[in-house]
Amino acid sequence: MEEIGSKIRLLRQARGITLEGLAQKLDMTQPHLSLIETGKRGVSIPTLRRILYALNTTLVGFFSSDFNNNEKIVYRSEESILLPSSKSTVIRLLVPIEGGRMLSSSETIIKPGGSLGKPTAHKGEEFGFVLEGKGVLIVDDEKYEISKGDSFYYDAFRSHTIRNSSRTKELKLLIVATPPSF
Repeated sequence: MEEIGSKIRLLRQARGITLEGLAQKLDMTQPHLSLIETGKRGVSIPTLRRILYALNTTLVGFFSSDFNNNEKIVYRSEESILLPSSKSTVIRLLVPIEGGRMLSSSETIIKPGGSLGKPTAHKGEEFGFVLEGKGVLIVDDEKYEISKGDSFYYDAFRSHTIRNSSRTKELKLLIVATPPSF
């Protein structure tokens, strides 16, 4: 938490924004934002996204150490970026999306009984491939059973989420989205 908070503070200061100014922009109290910056209070993904949007960056940009290197071809597993996620999911960004990249790729692991959360919709397209496990893909309230070796594709403006239908095994997915949605 402290590392995230100190990065927020450094980014805010680099942008020339005061603590009070950012708090007002976010409709958040100054003490609350100060606790986040000092690592004394955790920050949810939606709140972190709001903060980063106000600071003119993205989640990936915030966590990536390789912002503008579009020349790189191979990314080693140790270079992947573990994104903050819920208790029931682990999302590992496989390639940084900064520098004008048009798609994102991630290994997404949904723990037994977990899900990606409430259905969401956004612009773009998404492709997925089931690496391990079984689950349910829900698109516009239509449910599709998915299992190892299956792939799926949909326009992301349609409401969608994925649920792990197993109570004992993880659901591992490769997800590719355009434009990047992190």
